[in-house]
Amino acid sequence: MHPIICNGAPPEGRLDSVRDLSAPDAIYHPADVKTMPRDKEGIKHFMDFITNHIDYKNLGLPKGKHRIFYSFIVEKDGSLSSVKIIKTPNKALGQMMTEAVAKAPKWIPATNAKDENVRMLYSLIHSFEIR
Repeated sequence: MHPIICNGAPPEGRLDSVRDLSAPDAIYHPADVKTMPRDKEGIKHFMDFITNHIDYKNLGLPKGKHRIFYSFIVEKDGSLSSVKIIKTPNKALGQMMTEAVAKAPKWIPATNAKDENVRMLYSLIHSFEIR
C-alpha cells in the first residue's frame, strides 16, 4: 500500500504549532515553506524503513486493511522528533510507529523563503494489510 501525505493542516489531534514564523523554534506548515522536507532517498525509502521496523504479526489485529495516522517534526538538522499518533487501530502499533520514526535516518529539512533550514510539521498515513 502507498502512503498518503497530508500536505495541509494535520487532522484533529495535531501537534500544537507556533505560528510566529520569526521565532527561532517556529514550526512551519507546508504552505509556509519554499521547499518541503524529504527523505534523502525518497518517501518510498522512508515508508519501507517504517514497514521493516514494525512487527505486524504481533499486533493482535484482525486480517484486513488498517491505517495509522501520525505526524512528526522534521527539525532544522533533518532529524525527526515529536512523533504524535493521531489515530491507530491499537496502542501497540502506535508505540511501534513512534519507535520506528525515532530510529529513521535524517531527512533533508524544509527551507523558508530565505533558504534557511526550518522546522516543519509533517503528517502521514501508513496503510498496511494483515493477511
